[in-house]
Amino acid sequence: MAGDVADIHHIREALELCAARLAAERITDEQLQLLEELVKRGHKASPAERVRVNHQFHLTIVQASGSPRLIEMLNSFNEYFLHPQWVT
Repeated sequence: MAGDVADIHHIREALELCAARLAAERITDEQLQLLEELVKRGHKASPAERVRVNHQFHLTIVQASGSPRLIEMLNSFNEYFLHPQWVT
């Protein structure tokens, strides 16, 4: 299982890089504002809340990519990265 998670992490990293490139061209002012708010919240958050804020931050960038298929692919990995066993 640990090998699977490592593989998924590397795949997700590559997909998020693609999402970030697209988002840099397509992000809206509202999404930029949300990212700024999430960064501020993350600095003050408890460790558990920081995990949720971090997830929302990444999700916002993915959504800003404007690529439905990429969004779907990255969302399919959420169960691994939000599972309490892997968060700790």
